[in-house]
Amino acid sequence: MPSEARDMTHAADMPLDLAPLEAVCALIESAPGSAGSLVFYGLIKGMAPELEMRGNPVALSRLRMLDAEQRRLAYALMELHAQGANRSAEWAACVARLDRAVAAG
Repeated sequence: MPSEARDMTHAADMPLDLAPLEAVCALIESAPGSAGSLVFYGLIKGMAPELEMRGNPVALSRLRMLDAEQRRLAYALMELHAQGANRSAEWAACVARLDRAVAAG
């Protein structure tokens, strides 16, 4: 079995720590119009399963708009994405919350 396939199988068996996703949801809901919230929103929307084959439309240079703690959250989201969390019901529920917050915001 190729190494990449082994890594994905192992990652799929591990429980996901969705705390970073919840932290980002709370951050966006508290200030949906802030620059940091909009960067996170774009990052999460760009991690949609249906976009995986097309590439992420969010420029990584946008990470410069975040402070160090926010960048740690962004990196944690990227790790969750690598583990397949973006295909979970919890991720979809968070995206729905974010859509509502940003639309109202």
